[in-house]
Amino acid sequence: MVDDLEPFAKALGEKLGMKVEVFTASSYIGVIEGIGSGSVDFGLVPPFSAVLSNKQSNTKKHISRNK
Repeated sequence: MVDDLEPFAKALGEKLGMKVEVFTASSYIGVIEGIGSGSVDFGLVPPFSAVLSNKQSNTKKHISRNK
């Protein structure tokens, strides 16, 4: 998955003018906790985890895709 996101990270980093690092967490809870602690700025999680993240870490949904 990390390899799949490297082009996205590179393009985002160029647009933001900063280095963007991609990593795969061992669980969605790890992503949520990272967002809550400030060590993670952006995460891709499924809908239920996004709702949980919003309730636990006061995160905001910025991008969504409905089919």
